Amino acid sequence: MKLFIGIALLSASIVFSTSCESPQTEKNPETEIINSLMPESYTGDVVPEYNLMERMEYWDVPAVSFAVIDNMEIIYSGAFGVKKIGDTIPINSSTLFQAASVSKPVTATGAMTFIEQGLLNPESDINNYTGEWQLSYDKFEGPVTMHQLLSHSGGLNVGGFTGYWSEDNLPELTDILNGTPPANSPGVKIVHEPGKKFMYSGGGYQVIQQIMQNTSGMSFYDVMKEKVFNPAGMKNSYYAPLDSAQKLNAVYGHTEAGAIPEYGPIHIESAAGGLWTTPGDLGLMLIDMMRAYQGQKSKILNTESIHKMMTPGFWNFGYGYRVQGEGKDLRFSHGGATIGWHSNFIAFPERGQAVVVMTNGTNGWVLWPEIERAVAKYLNWPILKPKHIAAVELSEKQYNEYQGLYDMHGVKASISESNNLFTFKGAGLEWHFIPVAPDTLELLDLEGQIIFKRDKNDNISGINLWVGEPEWSPYRAWDFIKSE
Repeated sequence: MKLFIGIALLSASIVFSTSCESPQTEKNPETEIINSLMPESYTGDVVPEYNLMERMEYWDVPAVSFAVIDNMEIIYSGAFGVKKIGDTIPINSSTLFQAASVSKPVTATGAMTFIEQGLLNPESDINNYTGEWQLSYDKFEGPVTMHQLLSHSGGLNVGGFTGYWSEDNLPELTDILNGTPPANSPGVKIVHEPGKKFMYSGGGYQVIQQIMQNTSGMSFYDVMKEKVFNPAGMKNSYYAPLDSAQKLNAVYGHTEAGAIPEYGPIHIESAAGGLWTTPGDLGLMLIDMMRAYQGQKSKILNTESIHKMMTPGFWNFGYGYRVQGEGKDLRFSHGGATIGWHSNFIAFPERGQAVVVMTNGTNGWVLWPEIERAVAKYLNWPILKPKHIAAVELSEKQYNEYQGLYDMHGVKASISESNNLFTFKGAGLEWHFIPVAPDTLELLDLEGQIIFKRDKNDNISGINLWVGEPEWSPYRAWDFIKSE
């Protein structure tokens, strides 16, 4: 994937666009951010800083678009790379990306307008609003409420969706809710007592879509245009499947095998993961929310509604947003990931600052944190600072026995070592680790570790690899068996 970086470097003035500098600083966001990407951890005396386009090439991410907000304004909008590997068409700040689960906080914002207008009671049984489709309470006492659906505490299943491909028959919303063909996901049901713990549920957000459509009598896209997109000025936001005109302005997702055909996967599950948008559009929504949070004039929700949304519950989730910190350090955020796509945003409402990053590659989930660390440095945030790690020396036996081939249900990986730096390769990933204790390697590229497992004869039998995903995420940890 070396081609796209050459195009980006030769066409830099076309490939990215910027707006004015921050009114609060004479620093240049363009040069300071794109040349200051940083890893999660580092050794040595100096924090390494990288150039964005070099890191795009390093991580095989063909396109990146991001927006930086300061003082309630988008001060920088950058778009880098090409729409599809093998093509020469550069992207711009209006190019569409799949948002994946970033769709959920956008949906929650739209749902909150129904609550603010008195159309929905967040503490009432959702079956009062779902129409012909009803959630079964066979094994658990109800009710499940809108409050619980929005905050992922309703005890509902279906954490995520795999999406569909161009040759597939696409299901209707009732097919998705019932788990009937052509839906490829289980039916939505209660699997844990409601209101007792955090259970991330894309299925729950599809129920929210049913509620919003049934209550309004409108399509989900039309509801979101009326409630969120139009008031915020979001002119480049749509839901899958894209039409032919929208596809002309969209990038392709990419895996290690190359571009994903036909702008897939197609997430017909609009509320949970079907949004196509831009960092600039998302930034406009975040600005309006931050204005409301501060009590300023806003267009989508009032101050009381925003503060209700940003009240953290289980696992620090409010309504659709994870909420952390307090005072000027209070921030709300959400990420999104599907095959070939990764995105994330963070907003500090008291500071009037935010960043939105969208990528179209398997390793985008490693690249977007590096970009956010550069933004955090530029805006002087108290978070996302790289941490220093001290390496330890291992015995020759340990160096040798850690290296080799590993397997996880057919997924092949290898671990090698050079100059006390271990490299893990597998599933399209290449990560770097240093030893910090016997049988423990610390990941430098993002938060995570490799813990070596031993058998009864004290030989290495496998590894547990964990990364800084949420505790409830199925992608947080993997167990490999040593095969050679």
